[in-house]
Amino acid sequence: MRILRFILLGLLTTTALVLLGTTKLYPTISGQATVTIVGPSMGNTLPIGSLAYVEPAADYRVGDIVTFLANRSYVTHRIVADASGNGDFWVTQGDANATPDAVYIRSDQILGRATFHLPYLGLARDIVASPVVLGFLVLLTILLLYGDHLIAPQAHRPAAKA
Repeated sequence: MRILRFILLGLLTTTALVLLGTTKLYPTISGQATVTIVGPSMGNTLPIGSLAYVEPAADYRVGDIVTFLANRSYVTHRIVADASGNGDFWVTQGDANATPDAVYIRSDQILGRATFHLPYLGLARDIVASPVVLGFLVLLTILLLYGDHLIAPQAHRPAAKA
């Protein structure tokens, strides 16, 4: 039982460190932001649940996959045309969408260019970051560390002599 508990604790700790490193530490060091892909518009290029790493760029060009702010949420699509001819307005489209987005985006709306992604890691990060799951993981860690002391009956103490 003790070996199983340490294996579970090791797996929990390793998972937490991998999530922390890939979703918080690496982006902070590299100056990138991370976004979770929540829709199917990018098809197999960026599957739902992927964690996309986004890096600001001085200039963008047709073919770049960019994350931009639209209607108070972030969208990640490919630039398919320069609507203004000088890089001020862009036409974007999801790889799995049949038509371009209806509204052009301005360069100042772009958060950055997607440099790479890790499948399913965005979904895992969002699940673990929820308060209920986080609370459960903290409780599980406490039980794994101190379960024997909490659950095991106390040793019988001899009665005090009067």
